[in-house]
Amino acid sequence: MFYAGEKLTASTLNAAVGAAWTTYTPTWTGDSSNPSIGNGTLTGAWTKIGITVMVRVSMLPGSTTTFGSGFWSFALPEAAATVPGLGANSLWVGLVYVFDSGTANRVGVCHVKSGGTAMTMTDNGGGDTFRSTVPQTWANGDYLVAQISYESYIF
Repeated sequence: MFYAGEKLTASTLNAAVGAAWTTYTPTWTGDSSNPSIGNGTLTGAWTKIGITVMVRVSMLPGSTTTFGSGFWSFALPEAAATVPGLGANSLWVGLVYVFDSGTANRVGVCHVKSGGTAMTMTDNGGGDTFRSTVPQTWANGDYLVAQISYESYIF
């Protein structure tokens, strides 16, 4: 928001209208033990227009990738704002596409808790949170791509 008499700087204007997508490497964690990408590929990209953040995370396991244990999460480049309305049950929601090499294509939901700093994913078929065996037993050649938009608390 701009106010009368306020000086408009290049950095303020760039933040308000957005910039090109910026790459980042998301931290991939498991709530019991952390996965390791090994010789696979884990990439992220994000952009921000005003206070809206758009994030894309891609994970392609390799032959030396380990999948950890417990529910997975991927760190976001900026924390999410508090979602009004539902209190602790509020979520920012996006989509995740999963390819199970030679077997299936799957979709699910990625979500960020109100005020959260990481994204988790839920299987559409079983409603279970992604981990080494959900929505499939992960292996070399599988992949996922998640995309979410959320409001940041930082302008």
